[in-house]
Amino acid sequence: MAVGFSVPVFIVVLRECTEAAIVISVLLAFVTSMFKNDLDLRRKLTYAVWIGSAAGILISAIIGTIFLVLWFKYANNLW
Repeated sequence: MAVGFSVPVFIVVLRECTEAAIVISVLLAFVTSMFKNDLDLRRKLTYAVWIGSAAGILISAIIGTIFLVLWFKYANNLW
C-alpha cells in the first residue's frame, strides 16, 4: 500500500515545526538574556532546552509510529 504526498499533512507539519522553532528560540533567548553573567548555568540551561526538544521529538515519533502501526494493522478489519 503506497502512500503519496499529502498537501494538508504537509501544511500541518510545517505549521507545527514553525511553532516549535519559535518556542525553542524564545526559550534560548530567555536563557541567554537572563543569565548573561553566569556562563556555566547558561550552558546547562541551553543543554536542557535542546535535550527537552530532542526528547519531545523522539516521544512524538514513537507515539506517531504506534498510531500508524495500529491504523494500518486494524483499519482494514474495522467492518
